[in-house]
Amino acid sequence: MNDTGKNSQPPIGIDLGTTYSAVAYLDPTGRPTTVLNNVGDILTPTAVLFDGEDLVIGKEAAKCSVMSPELFAECFKRDMGASRFRQEINNVEIPPE
Repeated sequence: MNDTGKNSQPPIGIDLGTTYSAVAYLDPTGRPTTVLNNVGDILTPTAVLFDGEDLVIGKEAAKCSVMSPELFAECFKRDMGASRFRQEINNVEIPPE
């Protein structure tokens, strides 16, 4: 509970890895609990595919990267702090964030 007596969201932690990422939170007893992704895995590949207005992440992004490599980004953590990601995405320079 917060200072006003209302329930608040638990703190979360994000592990943005170069290859895999994970999200965890503290359960009511204070124990860290990893959030499962949409396919039930603890770890999600740190990969994104830009599909028009939609984003595809994780395993599905990696699978689709073969068909559309110009829309795919992975290992972007290596470029954090740089002004742009090392490759263009759909012919556009983007920051790694």
